[in-house]
Amino acid sequence: MQKRKIIFLFAALFVLADGQASKSADLCRKESLASIPLLVKERLPPRLPQSECGVFVQDAGFGYDIDSSAKISNLVARVRAVLSLPFVKGVSMHLNWRAFAPADPADAFDVTKYHYEAFNAVIAAAQEAGKNVSLNLSTASYAPAYVLQECPSFHFVHPLAWVGPRVAPIPWTECYHKYFDAAVTALAENYDGNPAVRYISINGPSTLFGIETNWPMRKGSLRPMTGYESTFTLDSFVSEWNRSIDQFVTKFPRTQLALALNDSIAIAPDHEAALTAVRAIRDYAIGRYAHGTQRSDKRIIVRLLGLNDSNPLRFKGPNDCSGRNANDYVALAWDCRDAAKIAYEWGGIARRAHKGAWTPDTYSRAFVNGISWGASQIDLKLPDVWDPATGALYAEYVNAIAAESAVYNHCGE
Repeated sequence: MQKRKIIFLFAALFVLADGQASKSADLCRKESLASIPLLVKERLPPRLPQSECGVFVQDAGFGYDIDSSAKISNLVARVRAVLSLPFVKGVSMHLNWRAFAPADPADAFDVTKYHYEAFNAVIAAAQEAGKNVSLNLSTASYAPAYVLQECPSFHFVHPLAWVGPRVAPIPWTECYHKYFDAAVTALAENYDGNPAVRYISINGPSTLFGIETNWPMRKGSLRPMTGYESTFTLDSFVSEWNRSIDQFVTKFPRTQLALALNDSIAIAPDHEAALTAVRAIRDYAIGRYAHGTQRSDKRIIVRLLGLNDSNPLRFKGPNDCSGRNANDYVALAWDCRDAAKIAYEWGGIARRAHKGAWTPDTYSRAFVNGISWGASQIDLKLPDVWDPATGALYAEYVNAIAAESAVYNHCGE
């Protein structure tokens, strides 16, 4: 009976909701093992090679300054361990802007003065393994000290207690633009067209990392530099994201780009206004990318954080084969499935797993949940597969992920 339920779950999930209601309904009722390859082929995004479809692991630099040879060596060791897992296609690496940028502000406009060592080391490790790397630059509150000192800035308190009070440069000023644009130029000069780079994340205005279309902060905690109070509007937010999109599309004509969506925008008057803003940014990026890249595939990657097994505010459950049960958050990605490639990022699973709240079965449900909503790519986090303290593999969770990720063997069919 249990086997029958599992087979039915697979058959129910891997159906492309393409408006052909009767066809989808028929496929969702399939219960034989023989039908699963057909359903997987129907479900997975078309025209994607194996290297661009599957499971990736998000590793470090995330929130840390990788600014010494010892830290780079430790990073490479972790990356190699992750890449040794057969089902992992590549890694997604974050590096702080302040660790990437030159120490002297006078050198910020010289691309030869930037610190490429960490990115280069991870790219080399991936190439050795025959896999790839996605590059993410953490900006916003991780800006170099001279940007924070020279440019107008603001203070805020992040909603997460462990993050707490932070300061970041105001992203819609000319001062910020000159340093931000220089960093993007340096990134592009060294990595545009690199075959080992899976994608580059588009940066934009935010409070903490500058990677997602969000503005998380505690209510009433915003303290901008005098004279800039009135500039913190949703219009400023959207306009600045569009400007950043233009920067990346122009400077990375040969590289896949990714836009990470999030609807948590504290400067929006209400949630509906935030959703409207994110949709506008998303649609601008899709259109701008389609007409501004030399790549044959004109679809940008749209990323969404928070993949889990069941959360009414995020991924409340698997696709019902029609897509009509998508909430507003999931719909940010699902609604553009024909114009973009969809990627979902694992959301806080490791922390709950360590507390006993998650089981291998929960991992499986979360993974299948993501595939049911059209994910060509699923990003795990390093602590979801390896214990960061001991380096030991979480075998029971990894085995569950490996079993579900086998569906990606059908990419490109």
